Amino acid sequence: MEPFTAAEIEFQSEDEEIEIVPRFAMPNLHLITGDLGPFTPQIPVKVPLWLALSLKKSQLCHIRPPFWLDAAHLQERLEHEKEDDAFYEPLPFHYMEIAAQLMDLASDDVPDYSKIKQVLLDIEEVRYAKMRKTLMEITGGDFAYKCTNISAMAVSYTHLRAHETPEHLVCRLLLEKKKKKQNRSQKLQTIKYYKINYE
Repeated sequence: MEPFTAAEIEFQSEDEEIEIVPRFAMPNLHLITGDLGPFTPQIPVKVPLWLALSLKKSQLCHIRPPFWLDAAHLQERLEHEKEDDAFYEPLPFHYMEIAAQLMDLASDDVPDYSKIKQVLLDIEEVRYAKMRKTLMEITGGDFAYKCTNISAMAVSYTHLRAHETPEHLVCRLLLEKKKKKQNRSQKLQTIKYYKINYE
């Protein structure tokens, strides 16, 4: 089975919930996956990442970054990652994809944007080295090897893309954004029939 591409994994991550502060008023939005809203100006509400990013691009909301997307928090995770080659710090399964999209489309809502980006690259570099070391130690007699707290992107690229550096991975993730714009447009079709009233 072929691994998912970076764009496909990013597409999956867009269903993760994130908190926004709307700048418009609208009643509940009824989707196949469930109801969203209601939306009231200045009242925080949780929505899927794809909707948050679309509203942000239209200047209809502010995005509240998740608690883990914080420079100090990530720096602490990085230091702990360096302490044990067999342990991976708990981070969301789609943390790299969520962070990349927020920093790309909502950087003004992410404090310490530049520092966070560098720390994330450092975390990926440390994790990459640890995973490569683990893979090199696996013998033909091993039926399975359990790793906890591995991210979606790591699961995809570990076995077939071990030659890549974290920088190449991030570059590919950003480049493949273009391939999924059509998918996001299709998602937006579900809200075209709803009238949005600006504050």
